[in-house]
Amino acid sequence: MDKPKLRFAAGVGAAVFGVVGVAIFAMGFAYWVEPRLGWAGALFVTGAGLFSVAALMLFVFTRPNTSTQEEFAKIEALTAETLAELPFSTLSSIVEKRPNASLAVAAAVGYLFAKDPKSASKNIGRVISGLL
Repeated sequence: MDKPKLRFAAGVGAAVFGVVGVAIFAMGFAYWVEPRLGWAGALFVTGAGLFSVAALMLFVFTRPNTSTQEEFAKIEALTAETLAELPFSTLSSIVEKRPNASLAVAAAVGYLFAKDPKSASKNIGRVISGLL
């Protein structure tokens, strides 16, 4: 078995063990709280605790590091740089030759700029030189 398959299997195994571990922890916590609050209260407190942890993790790990204005400024600067390097006649000839390919490239360019603006201009140059 090669390394990528082993890594995938290890990841799946870790996810399964993680889910099972959280389930066992939740059951143990509910069992510990049950004599004090009853089963309904124990289940409610356990569910509320798990929901609170999930909400906190969602807030912390999905919060953007930079503001939207800064990201748009970077994207606009890179787009202007890239388009300034290409003459307009070259772009129009590419669109006339391959309209479907140019539409796909435009969608990919938008995705690349949104995902990683720093390396997007290098990749766009490679794709456009390939279309010429």
